[in-house]
This record gives sequence, structure tokens and C-alpha cells, in this order.
Amino acid sequence: MIVKRGIIAACCVLGVTASAQAASCGAKPLEIRSVAEGGTIIELNDGSRWVVERADQVFARVWLHAENVLVCEGGLMKPNDARPISATRIQ
Repeated sequence: MIVKRGIIAACCVLGVTASAQAASCGAKPLEIRSVAEGGTIIELNDGSRWVVERADQVFARVWLHAENVLVCEGGLMKPNDARPISATRIQ
């Protein structure tokens, strides 16, 4: 019984966390124009370019052209992901 309550509580907390992170993102998704240099640089269809933090490049390198992303505080996030990758706008 205690284990079930712990699992339910963890699910609720994780849901709130994902919702809170999504709230800090822009409402309109943008398309990826290109992912360059092994996930180091991402260019979006609005012309913006982003440099991805080293720890998140492993995730960014598998993002594909024409996929949607949201611009968030401190990075970019695919709409169905739980957290954004850390990235800084350079253009």
C-alpha cells in the first residue's frame, strides 16, 4: 500500500514538473532547419541559431530536419519531451 502511494505521488510530481517546464516555453512550435556539427548548432525556420551545451549534444544530434521544437527559457524542447536541452541563442 505504501509503495502504491509513493508511485502515485511520484507520477503526480513528475507531471507537475513537465507542465511547469512547458509553461516556460513559447506557445508556437518552430521547425528545425538544420542540426550541424554533431548536435552543436541548431538552426530554426525563423532564422535563429542555437549553440547546444556539451552535455545535451548527444540528444540534439538525433533531432531531425522539419521536426518541431519549442523555444524555452534556457534552451529548446521537443513538444513531447519532459525537459528542454540547454542551448543559447547566437543569432
